Amino acid sequence: MAPGDAQPCTRTYGEPVDAAAITSLSAAAVATVDAVDRRSAAGTRLVIEGWPVHWHACAPCPDAAACKPCESYAVLASTPAAGIKQPVTAEHDLWIMMREPASLLRGTRYRVVVDVCAGPSPVGDTPHLEWRGAAAVR
Repeated sequence: MAPGDAQPCTRTYGEPVDAAAITSLSAAAVATVDAVDRRSAAGTRLVIEGWPVHWHACAPCPDAAACKPCESYAVLASTPAAGIKQPVTAEHDLWIMMREPASLLRGTRYRVVVDVCAGPSPVGDTPHLEWRGAAAVR
């Protein structure tokens, strides 16, 4: 899938965008976490560069259990020190809904492709973003 083709937000996280396609994007096509327009329209595809600083993975729901809904996510920040030397906030950081948040390693800068979803984010006052792919950058 090409980095520019937005998909509907389904919580299935769609077909991943190829990592080579992500790394080949020009710097002009990539936004920093701080530069993302937090009012982007639903259906917009964004490519964001930042550092993962917090993860939340949902526990599996046992068979025949009635578990309450849970969304796994990673928090992407504009600096690798966010969450350590400064608090993580919805004003300066982005929560990205994704299946395997621990696949993003602390201290590694990533280009992350996300789609903006309609409706409120499950984690509060931040854009509702669904993961479509990521590539580590140097």
